[in-house]
Amino acid sequence: MTAEQFASLPEELVVREIKHRIRPAGCRVHEVTLVTSLLDAERYPADEVARLYQIRWQAEVDLRDLKITLGMDVLERHTVETVLKEMHVFVLVYNLVRLVAVQAAQRQRVRPHRISFIDAMRWLQPPKPSSNLPDLIVNPTRRAGSSRVASNAAPNSTPA
Repeated sequence: MTAEQFASLPEELVVREIKHRIRPAGCRVHEVTLVTSLLDAERYPADEVARLYQIRWQAEVDLRDLKITLGMDVLERHTVETVLKEMHVFVLVYNLVRLVAVQAAQRQRVRPHRISFIDAMRWLQPPKPSSNLPDLIVNPTRRAGSSRVASNAAPNSTPA
């Protein structure tokens, strides 16, 4: 904002304060104070302003996931065409992560936005090439008709 724009603002601004209680399932009740310039309480009921605020808040969280979590806050390309391609890739990845979240939410019987975006993204990521593959359980080899474990079994293993 320029100094000229700031100087053109009114000295005082009348606002409306709305106290809204949020009751997340399984959590304590929180009280949120919303401040708005929508002064007419009949035309803009408090519950409706609060409901719209929750929708707006989720949109802000979704934008944060795109910009910060996925790294879209700095686009690396230099031409309009390549920036558009980069943005399309980000949107594609975002939608893929959200699909994982929706599937997890259905399985866990919660709303999709309750599923952690970061956890859904991590589930999609392969192990880093520089990280060592962890030791995996080696299933014993068995001879046909025998319950004896082959010689390449892990030490101290018990035949099943």
